[in-house]
Amino acid sequence: MIDKKITWALIFAIVVESASVFAWAGGIGERLEEVEMRGAAQSEMAERLARSTSGVVSVRNDIIVRS
Repeated sequence: MIDKKITWALIFAIVVESASVFAWAGGIGERLEEVEMRGAAQSEMAERLARSTSGVVSVRNDIIVRS
């Protein structure tokens, strides 16, 4: 009798642990997706900053040349 209870308890524990692992993995996937989206946004901002900086340098050089 005890063996059956232990067996069913063990099966139940394995099922619960498996469900927890899948839930955890899903959460990790969501976090990874969010980090990738942030990285893409930062790349766009870095590109804009580089263009702005080069524009400012160009204007500065024109002002120096005309002075």
